[in-house]
Amino acid sequence: MAHYIIHSYDNPVLASQGLEAARRYARIAPAVPHALHMPSHIFVRVGLWDDAANSNLAAVKAGKKYERDVNMDAAWDQRLHPTDYLVYSLLQGGQDEDAAALVKEVSQISKIQPDNLTGSYVLAVVPARYAMERRSWAEAAALVPRPSAFPYTEAVTYWAKAMGYAHTGDFVAARQSLNKVQAIRDQLRQSRQDYWADQTEVLVREDSAWLAHAQTKHGDNEDQTIALMRSAADLESSMAKHPITPGAVLPAAELLGDLLLELNRPAEALLAYETSLQSAPERFNSLAGAARAAELAGDGVRARRYYSKLLNNCAHSQTARSELSVARTYLAKK
Repeated sequence: MAHYIIHSYDNPVLASQGLEAARRYARIAPAVPHALHMPSHIFVRVGLWDDAANSNLAAVKAGKKYERDVNMDAAWDQRLHPTDYLVYSLLQGGQDEDAAALVKEVSQISKIQPDNLTGSYVLAVVPARYAMERRSWAEAAALVPRPSAFPYTEAVTYWAKAMGYAHTGDFVAARQSLNKVQAIRDQLRQSRQDYWADQTEVLVREDSAWLAHAQTKHGDNEDQTIALMRSAADLESSMAKHPITPGAVLPAAELLGDLLLELNRPAEALLAYETSLQSAPERFNSLAGAARAAELAGDGVRARRYYSKLLNNCAHSQTARSELSVARTYLAKK
């Protein structure tokens, strides 16, 4: 029963109401990977990163045990699924070293069982998450797409590559990667996979907006670029999150905030970050962005609130990300 309750409350509006069921299930779940993983659907929705990480760490260990027990010569999808949720949760708490170890492990997998969307998605998305969450643009540009029977998984990698190239100034390579994302969108549309076609369209708009921003001088076509990025956020928010993923690699509303902040529009950026936090609470980059935007907009109360939340979530941080030192410096002088 708890399993189905968790699925029923796995959305931004109702997630908090499923928290009690998730905590109970975490205590009684059998040593089965999916059962151990399930509470994290709620923990992720409300931004309880330590709880989410613990659930998924237990699930990954149970999955590996099953692989050994049956002499499986591949990575089981029921071990891979919680691996993505685990990497996502660790990155939100700044536990980058633990996340890096999992990325290395995933990169060495050559065979999954069964060969399905769940496993293929994880192989593509985990390296992309690690690069993009840390804003390691060169690392994102260097990602290598894995051939897959599920086109959306390849689109995620090409999307990350386009973003990486755009941020590092290789506009030709960014355009080439964007063209790949567009081709996959068209392929999905033609095969009537409308949900995944729309998800890929979000990626197309994000890449297009950031490439346009990178190629233009400050002030040129600013409103059109913002409108394109905002349309990506609107499209993404119109669709339910698929259960294979804890969330977008980078939420479109968060990327909108990043764009507005780069364009020196901090008050608008703050609203975008706060919108993102409504559907994806307690995310590292949204909190850091909201804090910085509030600081630049002269809203000290909200700047302090978001910087404090960021540091609280990263109590066990292993990261060198500059956002934490910025937060500590700000809170120390106020």
